[in-house]
Amino acid sequence: TSRGVLYNFLHNQRTAAAIRFEAFRDALIVGCVLAFMFDTIADERWHEILGWFQLLAFLVFAADYSLRMCSAGANPRYEGRDGLATYASSFLNVVDALAIFPYLVGVVAFPGIGPGAFLLFKIFHFEKYSRAFTTFDDVLRENMGVLTVTGFSAVLLWILFSSILYYTERDNRDEEMALYYKTIPDAMWITLLNLSGECPLAHYSNIGKVIVGIIGLFATAVFGVPIGILGAGFEELVTSEYEDSPDEDANVDPVQGTSGFHSFQAACYRFANGIGSKAATMFEASIYLLIAATVTIGVLQTVPGYEDTLSTVEYFAVVVFTVEYAIRFAGAGADPEFAGGSNGLAARVRYVFSFYSIIDLMAIVPFYAAMYMPNSWIDQHDEYFRMARLFRLLKLDKYVPSISLVDDVIRLKKNVLVVASYAAVTLWILFTAAMYVVERSDDEMEVDPMPLYGCVEDCSMSDRYNNYFNSIPYTGIHLTGDFPLVEYCGLGRI
Repeated sequence: TSRGVLYNFLHNQRTAAAIRFEAFRDALIVGCVLAFMFDTIADERWHEILGWFQLLAFLVFAADYSLRMCSAGANPRYEGRDGLATYASSFLNVVDALAIFPYLVGVVAFPGIGPGAFLLFKIFHFEKYSRAFTTFDDVLRENMGVLTVTGFSAVLLWILFSSILYYTERDNRDEEMALYYKTIPDAMWITLLNLSGECPLAHYSNIGKVIVGIIGLFATAVFGVPIGILGAGFEELVTSEYEDSPDEDANVDPVQGTSGFHSFQAACYRFANGIGSKAATMFEASIYLLIAATVTIGVLQTVPGYEDTLSTVEYFAVVVFTVEYAIRFAGAGADPEFAGGSNGLAARVRYVFSFYSIIDLMAIVPFYAAMYMPNSWIDQHDEYFRMARLFRLLKLDKYVPSISLVDDVIRLKKNVLVVASYAAVTLWILFTAAMYVVERSDDEMEVDPMPLYGCVEDCSMSDRYNNYFNSIPYTGIHLTGDFPLVEYCGLGRI
């Protein structure tokens, strides 16, 4: 039937046309996110253009939602009213409803509040690729009993300590402290931050200091239990679903792996890596000592009066680093990491574009460029290029494997990190939009002057959240659990 064809087109995406439509819809979602962001800094002309784009996207989303609702009955699971209700209450359809209907109401009744913000809910549609929020839902269901008990305990602690601090701080001599604790609802905002481990205010009364100390020592641990359960459950479910496993190593013996190559290449490889002779070991050790020395000199040269200190050592070090790079380049054909059964030229090309090769070149090339092109742009910014030698410290990872261990952890948990990163970025985008909408008109709370934002007196939170891009760093900081800003309106606090 035609309904069945439409259902398959919108849900199964097996035909080329369906796949293209899905890609078009995803592109519109990204476009709506960007349109909302740039609309907050656009002039009147671009504001109108972006508004029309959002309206066009809304019409496509509304048509897509309507057609999916009409065709849902083609699936036996969604036949009848009960089936349609089940279909409409699925996660992605609820997201569509949250994006479409509030946008329509906003355009008609409240055009000034930025109805395009509601279209940002469509970003949850990328959930189909990661299932991050579906996993959170599974975690909530599996741990509902423990979360209910610990959540109830957390709320009790919140109310209890808010009430205690209200009585101890409402008459505080510091007017700012008294302002935040003038009522129990006001006290609950700062107390919530205290229970999460933050202490943005410090001028408490003596009794208040004792209470906040108790919060920091004991209550914070209890209050954080629900968050710990959610985090651990999320990682466990995602790990079990994707079955993360570490990458397999080639386990190639460097000496054995080079036996088929020209002896000169093999000798260069062994010498540069401190293999096979005392001279090679000493040469490698001297390289690391020179790295430490040049980094120390570079740090010292940032101190006024020491700009040219030990420059001779620097010249000598660059020459040695150049020789080392040439040896490594010559021996790349015998290096198992780059050879891989290919010819020497391909191995050397791979070496040149490898991470450590680029680090070496950043430390060497600017030196020669500045020497042979005096007064050039490179020469004028030579100190910036010279500080690139700091990255050479990463080469010490061979003896203290810290960076490589981080890399192993990332590889082992890459699927968990991808899913969690999608969830984090989605929440960052949505909460930034929410904070911008509620704080852009907040002129009540006075804040410190902000010259970088064009405000030197009578500043308020509206100056901090005057557009989406200025709101991004503040929201990102809050999402890490840090609250250097607390002067929010009621909706901003929620």
